[in-house]
Amino acid sequence: MERILYITILPKEYGGEMDGGVATHSVQLILKAKKEYKVSLYSNINEIKNIDGVTLYKEDNKFIKILKSLYGYLLVDKEKLKKIKFLKFKEKLRVLYHFCKLKNLVSMYNVVHIHSLHNDCITALSLIENKPKVVVTDHGFWQGDIEKSIEKVRYNSFNTNRVIYISEYAKVKHVEYKLNTSNLIKIYNPYLEKELKTKNKNEIKKTLNIDEKKKIIFFSGVSEPVKRKGLGILLDSISNDSYLRNNTVIIIVTNEEGLNFIKKYNGLKNIVALKPMSYSKIIDYYSISDVFVLPSNSESFGLVYIESLSYGTPVIGFDKVIKEFQSIYRPLYIGEPFNPREENNLELALKIKSVLLEEIDETKLIDKTLDLFSWDNLFAEFKKIYSDSAKNKCSNE
Repeated sequence: MERILYITILPKEYGGEMDGGVATHSVQLILKAKKEYKVSLYSNINEIKNIDGVTLYKEDNKFIKILKSLYGYLLVDKEKLKKIKFLKFKEKLRVLYHFCKLKNLVSMYNVVHIHSLHNDCITALSLIENKPKVVVTDHGFWQGDIEKSIEKVRYNSFNTNRVIYISEYAKVKHVEYKLNTSNLIKIYNPYLEKELKTKNKNEIKKTLNIDEKKKIIFFSGVSEPVKRKGLGILLDSISNDSYLRNNTVIIIVTNEEGLNFIKKYNGLKNIVALKPMSYSKIIDYYSISDVFVLPSNSESFGLVYIESLSYGTPVIGFDKVIKEFQSIYRPLYIGEPFNPREENNLELALKIKSVLLEEIDETKLIDKTLDLFSWDNLFAEFKKIYSDSAKNKCSNE
């Protein structure tokens, strides 16, 4: 049986430190892969929860990391080390630690699959004499303060077999930032297909004290909810529109930053604010909502959009990604694109009301999403990448 080492994060439910799109995707990929491969995980968590049959290689404590960084310096080829002279001292220490930790470990694996082009482990593996076959999934390298890390990201992009990009917008960014484009391959992020909730929607509303007659707007953003996900413009759109204030309830799942931000809108009485939760719980809110709104100023894919559509709920979101989805769902209506850099909160309110008035064919949306984005359908593409990568040398060799 072939062996794969994953280097990524997991959601809290599985022993990780944070929830969100990357963590959700990673655990679903691992759960699928372990049925066909011998799977291990290298991560900074203490234990893997709720997953059997996956070997965990834990990172060490701070003191041991320093010692192994120094030992890594003694072991590494100094000519190779010159190639990462653009890194700051602390960054080099981190890379040397991972080099020391992974140097012998990776020889046991056919493929190493790493999540994020920012990951220091990609840099570390480039220093190994017989470096392994590396696959990287890019989840939006340009988001955040990219100018501080662009040299490392660019270097990493040239030191992999394959980089998986997840939307056409993401590919544009690879070209824009002069990353390696010869090793790119597109795979949409799959979603975890589950049986639809049989619980009555009105029963779920009752548990949240929501009037059965109210329309439900759903927002789920647990990372950068204000700066990137657009929580502010969404709340402004509702606050400034009398119809939305009086006829809708907005369910918001967000982190501590988002929960504190919501307090500024204490005049809005139609908000249900919730802390981050597991996917198994959050699907209740997809299933009862009339529209999912995540008016981000940037998304590499937006797994939450697909999760919403998988429950027959239309979406409003980042225009570049939503337009791409519209093209592959056509002629089905999936919702509306929104660009917060060009449109304001009043225009967002109009789009929300427009979607709420649409006749949505929930069954067809559910079926189409299953056909396009299910793990059963898309995992074959991951298997092909693993097979091809194991047979071929790294793109810069």
